[in-house]
Amino acid sequence: MHHHRPVLLAALLAACASAPQPRTSEQTAAPVARKEPHVTHINGDTLRDDYFWLRNKGTPEVESYLNAEAAYADAMMKSTEELQKKVYGEMLSRIQEDDSTAPVRIGSQWYYQRTEKGKQYPILCRKAALDASEQVILDLNALAAGKKFLGLGGWEVSDDGNQLAYTTDETGFRQYDLHVRDLRSGADGPEKIARVDSVAWTRDGKVLFYVVEDEQEKRPYQLWRHVVGSSAKDDLVYEEKDHAFNLEVDRSRSKDFIFLTSGSLTSSEVRFFAASDPPRPWCWCSPASPGTSTMPTRAAAPSTSAPIQEAGTSAWSRRPPRPRARRTGGRWCRTARTSCCRR
Repeated sequence: MHHHRPVLLAALLAACASAPQPRTSEQTAAPVARKEPHVTHINGDTLRDDYFWLRNKGTPEVESYLNAEAAYADAMMKSTEELQKKVYGEMLSRIQEDDSTAPVRIGSQWYYQRTEKGKQYPILCRKAALDASEQVILDLNALAAGKKFLGLGGWEVSDDGNQLAYTTDETGFRQYDLHVRDLRSGADGPEKIARVDSVAWTRDGKVLFYVVEDEQEKRPYQLWRHVVGSSAKDDLVYEEKDHAFNLEVDRSRSKDFIFLTSGSLTSSEVRFFAASDPPRPWCWCSPASPGTSTMPTRAAAPSTSAPIQEAGTSAWSRRPPRPRARRTGGRWCRTARTSCCRR
């Protein structure tokens, strides 16, 4: 339901804007933003923006101007308030508000999201069996209480099913904070790690690997290691310095490995290590080259008495891979010096 609300709002405003506006003797004056010359030089081009100062979010001048714009919009649309309610109610009546996604098996539990009539946000639940009683593990409506906005980024359950790592955005700018919830007690831990893009649990559930984005570029570029519940400084594991590439961390379907994908629009490469902690040295596939993509798709056991072997044909868990130019098969390596995939 919450995904439809922006569409409803856009359609509602369009309908109201086309409605006849009564003439008044005194029209509300529209606010006018002041001009302040600002020049930016990028790749030999000169960009001039007289309204660059409006990027200074949170400053008194910007907030005052935005409040004036909002007041002007309210004044101009006041005569359509009843029509707004009517149109919104009519469109909402055609949406099934009490709905549920199909359950997905993760570990020993079935996970799904559902919505309730009159509530803005979904509720994340699970069951030990499809006919068993429901456990609510994350109610976004409760989390959103007292907040102007709340958005759920992603969530990952630990292997034992006792912990939930999830990210939320309270700004509306897709800046997600990482939290960890104990699903036995329902209490959140001390974690609130800013600008997290993706996460992956270790097998024992004691450590989280997470990728953060650059504050200016909003590019996922650093992989960090965090001990759950610890206040100690996290360890930087890897940094992608090439500005054309984004990082993503994920678990393999077998849960035996943690993958770190570095991808651009035209190429990608994958590094991985065992999901046990502390991590072993990186194993990695052939370096990325323009127009090609490297992704482990099938594993054959190396000739060793204790093979590291990936089960199945997919290197990904629940999320599908990004579009790739092509896939390459190969074998898992035994050391960090061995190529993991052959083209």
